[in-house]
Amino acid sequence: MRNHRSIAPSQNFPNLEAVRRGLSSRVGRLPGNLWAHGLDNRTNIRPVHGWPLWLVPLLLASQLISPGGLWLALAIALVLIYGAAYAWVRMQIVHLEFECVLPDSLTMVGDEVEIQCRVTNQSSLPIIWCEFLDSADPRFRFAANRVVACSNNASTEWTETVLCQRRGWLRLGPVRLRLGDPLGLMEGTRMFVQQHEILVYPRIVRLPEYSLVQQIQSGSWRQRRRLQGTVKAPILREYTPTDSLRHVHWPSTARRGELTVTELETEPGVSMTVVLDLKDSAHVGDGPTGTLEFSIMIAGSLVAQVLDTRDQSRCGLLCAGSDNAIEVIAPAQGPRLLWHVVHALAGITPGQVTLASLLSRTRRELSQARGNSVMVVATFPTNSEQVGLMEAWVSELASLQQAGVACGVILCRFSSDTPDVILPGPVETALAAFEPRIFDTSAEFEPVLTHRRQTTRYITTPFGRTVAVTEQELVG
Repeated sequence: MRNHRSIAPSQNFPNLEAVRRGLSSRVGRLPGNLWAHGLDNRTNIRPVHGWPLWLVPLLLASQLISPGGLWLALAIALVLIYGAAYAWVRMQIVHLEFECVLPDSLTMVGDEVEIQCRVTNQSSLPIIWCEFLDSADPRFRFAANRVVACSNNASTEWTETVLCQRRGWLRLGPVRLRLGDPLGLMEGTRMFVQQHEILVYPRIVRLPEYSLVQQIQSGSWRQRRRLQGTVKAPILREYTPTDSLRHVHWPSTARRGELTVTELETEPGVSMTVVLDLKDSAHVGDGPTGTLEFSIMIAGSLVAQVLDTRDQSRCGLLCAGSDNAIEVIAPAQGPRLLWHVVHALAGITPGQVTLASLLSRTRRELSQARGNSVMVVATFPTNSEQVGLMEAWVSELASLQQAGVACGVILCRFSSDTPDVILPGPVETALAAFEPRIFDTSAEFEPVLTHRRQTTRYITTPFGRTVAVTEQELVG
């Protein structure tokens, strides 16, 4: 006797949620020619829930098959509801305007920027809600997910505060705004392509007392040579066997009857070129605690500290950014040079030029500049690749020193729990000749470059009024 086994046919019931999403997406693809007809490229309208519109042809078909007032009434109701929602959104989105005002004051890393924003509704219908979707710069999402409301023929203003955590150009825009109807059936988006830029400068700090700048300013690096200019040194003395005959003052020698030489005085000011290592693989970490941002801060602070003297010191900058072009700012005096250097450091990005290649390509200019000294700002190595890079630039720096150029080194060490890399003996010996100073990236310094910033606070009185209070604060 055979055993018969009955097999029930399997039934795959459709997923209603998937069907609803599919219908909504198909309706949402109509706007290219229907929903956004007559609108500009920066404006778009689409249904949030479009699947009920697919019921309209089904209701009309039911009306033909089984005539009755119910099917026709439902179809007309759906069309009227969606038509009213579409008209509401279209009337508002074409009359929506947005503008913002950025401060024109100096902005440094760590400052808070206040941005005045305003949404204007020029339509006769009130905006129930208006949402900011995004901004072009991920570091500048100043109004992301903010929702505001606006009455008809009115505007809404508010202030956004942004913390500038990194130097460089911060770009605001384009900004997208989204609004919808009261029932949530339709939504419209509008793009505002206006862009605004804020340049965030690196922080300028006061370096420790025993830094290399104090060594230069104390005179230990100054070379004994004639004063620059047409005025000769007024001091005369007797000739010694170590003096050169070129320094003999012959009129005084003839008058005195013995060899007399001109005393060589120390030049009142120094000339220093700060060489900054911007090789991308030579740096560790990200943000303010990374070696890149820290070394840029140290380089700018070195320039500021050398120029902040009364002995006519000159300072310049040498580096190579992402475009592999060498940025050279010749040593000069005065605050204008400082702002030139700070402006260059604000927008610079790391590149592929190694510090050894930079020193090699500019060796002639650095060695021929009269009385010039070189200060290298680099990163303390954390791996074998960075040790190789250090070995190369230390060799180039030693060649400069042999050519008569006073050289020094400042190393920026990344603060971490891992132990420092042990340098090879020859590299450590060659580096010790420059008496390097090492600064940890976690170190805190006193700000030097300060400015006054004006801020506005809004205070609510006990009677419900809002009063604007303007304050000035000193920012470092």
